[in-house]
Amino acid sequence: MADRREFIDGKLDEIVSTKGAHLEHMGNSRWFLSFQHEDGTETAIWFTSRDLMKPAFEIRASVNRSSPNPIPEQRDNIGREGK
Repeated sequence: MADRREFIDGKLDEIVSTKGAHLEHMGNSRWFLSFQHEDGTETAIWFTSRDLMKPAFEIRASVNRSSPNPIPEQRDNIGREGK
């Protein structure tokens, strides 16, 4: 499984992280969210939300904690992805 953000017709459908998180639109306003933990267990949550169809989000650069300035510049993607 690869890192990805998928939009269908400009609406969020799925986000997958190879580091252990998965958010997926299940239809209508239903969503599935899972987190994989270091010990191999997983937490799964099913919920409803109309707001996630067109989310405000940003893609953040990785943080280098050994850098004198640990807060890197961030790329704002609000309203641009999925169009």
